[in-house]
Order: sequence, then structure tokens, then C-alpha cells
Amino acid sequence: MYLRMPPRIKILEAAGAVADGRIMKLDDKTFKVVSSEGDRTYTVYVNMEKGEACSTDNGTTYRNYIGYPIISSLFVLGKLPYNTEIGKSLAKIDWRYLNET
Repeated sequence: MYLRMPPRIKILEAAGAVADGRIMKLDDKTFKVVSSEGDRTYTVYVNMEKGEACSTDNGTTYRNYIGYPIISSLFVLGKLPYNTEIGKSLAKIDWRYLNET
């Protein structure tokens, strides 16, 4: 299954997750990402050699777009450019509230 491009806000949400330190690298291809409220944990798998990625977040699982946990994992892997200053400005935001309003 191919994933669609994410809503633009998901890029910002991913940068905030990195700045908050909510990304845990388990091995070269597997990550755990904690939600902004801290009540959910997502498992992410990224295999750059095969061009594969999947995540247990709702956007990826049910809406078929690249969810913020995948994007944040790509930031950590250095596969997408990450700006620390921008990340800091996006830290500690209640993303669930923003996404649902």
C-alpha cells in the first residue's frame, strides 16, 4: 500500500515531537513515538533500502497518509532536514487539540 502525502501540519507536529524528545530509536529501523499528551505510544518501522514505512498512528493506519511518527523518525535518521530552532518553537504544543479543532 502506498501512503499519501500528509497534511502540512503533520510536518510541524513531527518537528515538535523531535524537539520534545518523544522519539525513541529502538534499532536502525524501529522507533517508539509518544503522543504530545503522553497517553499513546506509536510503533514505527522505516526501511530506507526497501522504501518501506509503517506506523500504528491513526493517520497512517486509517487515513493512509504518512503520519507524524514516520516523519519524526525520518528527522531522527537524518533523511529529512531538521532545524533545531524551528523545532524548539514547536515544542510542548498540544497537537491533539490543534488537530481536532
